[in-house]
Amino acid sequence: MKFSPPGSFRPDSRDVEMMVCTAGHVDHGKTSLVKWLTGCETDVLKEEKERGMTIEPGFAACSTAAGVSVGITDVPGHEKFVHHMVAGVSGVGMCILVIAADDGIMPQTVEHFQIMELLGVERGVVALTKMDLVDAATLERRIGEIRAWLADGFLKDAPICPVSSETGEGILDFHRIFSEAVAAAVRSEALGIFRLPIERVFAMEGFGKVMSGVPVAGRIAEGDWVELVPGGAKGRVRGMQCFGRSAEQGRSGLCVALNVPDFARENPRRGQVLCPPGRLHAATVFHSRLRMLERTGLGVKSGERVMLHTGTAEVQARVYGLESKDLVPGDAAWVALVADEPVAAAPCDRYILRKLSPVRTLGGGRFDDVSADDRRPRKAEALARMAHWEAHYAGAGYRDRAAAARLVEQRLDMNHPDGVGMEGLLGDCLLAEPVLAEIVAELEKQGKIARIGRGRLLHRLAEERLHERLGEEIRGLFEKGERLLDPQALGARMPDEVKAHVLGRLAAEGVIELKGNRILPRGAADEPTPEQALAERICGLYAETGFNSPRPEEVPERVGAAPGAVDAVIQMLVVEGRLIRVSAKVLLARQHMVQAQEKVVEAIQKSGQLDSGDFKFMIGSTRKYALGILEYMDRTHVTTRLDSLRKLAPNHEKRMMK
Repeated sequence: MKFSPPGSFRPDSRDVEMMVCTAGHVDHGKTSLVKWLTGCETDVLKEEKERGMTIEPGFAACSTAAGVSVGITDVPGHEKFVHHMVAGVSGVGMCILVIAADDGIMPQTVEHFQIMELLGVERGVVALTKMDLVDAATLERRIGEIRAWLADGFLKDAPICPVSSETGEGILDFHRIFSEAVAAAVRSEALGIFRLPIERVFAMEGFGKVMSGVPVAGRIAEGDWVELVPGGAKGRVRGMQCFGRSAEQGRSGLCVALNVPDFARENPRRGQVLCPPGRLHAATVFHSRLRMLERTGLGVKSGERVMLHTGTAEVQARVYGLESKDLVPGDAAWVALVADEPVAAAPCDRYILRKLSPVRTLGGGRFDDVSADDRRPRKAEALARMAHWEAHYAGAGYRDRAAAARLVEQRLDMNHPDGVGMEGLLGDCLLAEPVLAEIVAELEKQGKIARIGRGRLLHRLAEERLHERLGEEIRGLFEKGERLLDPQALGARMPDEVKAHVLGRLAAEGVIELKGNRILPRGAADEPTPEQALAERICGLYAETGFNSPRPEEVPERVGAAPGAVDAVIQMLVVEGRLIRVSAKVLLARQHMVQAQEKVVEAIQKSGQLDSGDFKFMIGSTRKYALGILEYMDRTHVTTRLDSLRKLAPNHEKRMMK
């Protein structure tokens, strides 16, 4: 009989809104079901037609009963092509699990189901195909077996629809149930910049390189620049199609083909990612809570080489257990994954691990942390970092605004413990700049982020750690008897604006007192510290000696103190302006320098000039002190020199010491 596919994608259909994938054992009828449903042949490769099985994911467009347009990814079923199946699941919103009524649940049925669960697929329907090959009793028994098997998984409430791709029986019912499931699964786009894991690469005569796949996030438009990661080549999108239609924009969850002629001399390949230039960086070290599949009989030893699948990338990697050396089926434990080559993956991306021999799926999860360099951190360091992540940022990601806010917090807190500007944070979060700015503003309003100095962002948890660290350092020095601390000598490698912020908070809390540019214990300002007492003795010495003050190296003996302590206090007094260093060996009390300055100005105003030889008699001192004072006044532009004579500089009043 003549049959019109109920899900045919008409030319006037609305644009595709989401992607759906098939899954199931080889030869269970996935491709035939898609053809009956849509009228599209997804086995397009010559080898696929000859072998009668899908090797690479095929794409078909489908319309639901409600007029919603979806794309269907028909993924391979044979175990040798599971890596293509992993790629096909990236970016989908729901699945069609295909099980043949005559075979029932088979090994690849189980493996595909597990892979979809590990990759975060949350919804789907079950197509019980080849119903024409079994009797009614067997069909009912199969439905019961499938329902019992799915009872603990993400498809526990999924409808099970018997169909026949030979006769077309059940296809209309399946289309109706499938349409209802699509209506429940369609949701808003994931946040994040445009990222397209490349599925296929081909050349079109007159156009150049074309790359296709399903974006996992973001939008793209004609004219936008993209970068190949890893690789770094950049080019501009000159043309685009979505399911055979020319389009000006593409977005996450849709099958998109991009024409980038600038890549004519490049060699784009499956596994690379297209994204805005400079936003995504390939990495080799990842940390994750790996979930090992149950009842596989397969474990993994720490340091064992495995196959890592994420997006469309497939690379060998080593697994290092952080909590135990060996992992067994059913375990869920923190691990470090070290890939043999850079992978364009980001925090929150999903992955699958497969054993190299026998080639079977071990488990998977999501990347909770991506290292910025190739160094694998120490186990204790990595575990502490992951424990902090789990305690504060579980659920971070790009699926909605709340998850993205947690991700921004996590990146700021854990990657920038001393704070960072907006530009640095933008390079660490795969969010559009306006979205990131809105999230940061909201986190500031909630008190989770502080903006200090010249726009540096500091997470409150990081601030607490810095506050505790600097407070302990200061208290330790006070306990050793020190009473006058130089901020520059504290908080090694802490940025100045962060240090000033933390010191201000310690002062507000009454832990310390700030006097000038020195730190004192609370209440110490009312009682002279040893340093303050020494400072007063030194100031008294210079006040008494006037224009015949001692050289710095003579002071320790004169005041009865150690040279190191005297040098530190003299430096402090110079910084505070109580002593004036007129030359390397000449220091004067401030009041005497002011007197000398007044004498010079008065003499020049009276005679029009001043001879340096006369000045030493005016102050009752030696030539060394007189020249030192006059040269200091030259440097501060109060006077100008002409041979041995001095005249007043223009606007000298503004530069005179008070």
